[in-house]
Amino acid sequence: MTDTKKYLWLTLLVAATLGLSACGDDDDDHNWAYYLGPNELVSGYYLNADTKYIPCTWYNGRRYDLTVTDQGKVYDVQIVGSYMYLPGEYFSTGVSQACYWSNNTIVDIPTGAHDGRSTGIYVYNDIIHVVGLYDPDDDSTADTLFYWNSSDDTLVDLGTSGIRPKIYGVDGDVYIAGHDGANGCYWKNPTAAAHAGIIALGADDIPTSLCINDSKVYLVGYYDPDAGGANLERACYWEDEDADDTYTRHDIAVTGVDDTDNDSSGAYFINFYDNTMYVAGQYLDIATGIYTFGYSNAAPATDPGTLSTYTERQRSANEISGYLYKTTFIVTGGYKDASGNTLAGLWANDQIYELLEAEVSTESYTTSMKMYW
Repeated sequence: MTDTKKYLWLTLLVAATLGLSACGDDDDDHNWAYYLGPNELVSGYYLNADTKYIPCTWYNGRRYDLTVTDQGKVYDVQIVGSYMYLPGEYFSTGVSQACYWSNNTIVDIPTGAHDGRSTGIYVYNDIIHVVGLYDPDDDSTADTLFYWNSSDDTLVDLGTSGIRPKIYGVDGDVYIAGHDGANGCYWKNPTAAAHAGIIALGADDIPTSLCINDSKVYLVGYYDPDAGGANLERACYWEDEDADDTYTRHDIAVTGVDDTDNDSSGAYFINFYDNTMYVAGQYLDIATGIYTFGYSNAAPATDPGTLSTYTERQRSANEISGYLYKTTFIVTGGYKDASGNTLAGLWANDQIYELLEAEVSTESYTTSMKMYW
């Protein structure tokens, strides 16, 4: 298939499957985006004039709204063949329902009448794999991390977690990072009968995401350096240096995080290109505010080298993700403008690229990005 035909195919797929024309006007001044190629797809959501959250995608900078009765959010995106898959949540009868959109058709995840949200998706050989969080006790104190796939159609509880889980798939194998309620860990192909974590980190270790490089699993996240003391969390990654499921923790030294203050940091995305590590995260400087960061490190077994700090943002780190295209590293999220609004954007090469279009919104976020060729 030629590049022109691929571009036309994805353009028609996005427009046709969402059943809507692009939103906003044609003023390119409101359509800033960072283009790596002709097929850039970003997931996210925004707050409309009726104070409703609207799930959406941005395709090459143009926003397309997803169908939802009241309101909802979307956290990831994947295209396989002629189908587009977007995990998220929608609000119905007082409950936030975990779901995913398949070509703009909502499919519920069987979390019962409990608040939940689907946050990651992986599709392989027509089997849809979904991870997320739900509240089986309806007590709003601690969410349970779940895994579900369309083949078994069984919800597998993996443990207590307050962090939005992400899924990493390789040739049909599914990897999930998280906390099982006792220790930080990761899972590979969990089932209802066998869902123990592959490894046990410390009780104060919180892996949030993972990837595989050179046949080794790398985890990224944060830990509590003094187990509930004055210092808050610190960003880090874990490496299985000898490929024997024994993990070494490496701190990510973030400029602006002062060990003598109640500053904190956490990492939420990791990937590699040509053995160079790329990580995205967030840190809190008590004195000045909340910031997004990203870095690349040419020596993965050592502490990180160059740290590139992006812009201030006022949003929990759960919206942060990343996308790596060769050596171009893009971070998703929302940034604060001069008026105090939080706007959907992408960070690339120390610059912000706005994605909201002309419609005014006081709150919007990008949550994931993919490229399709």
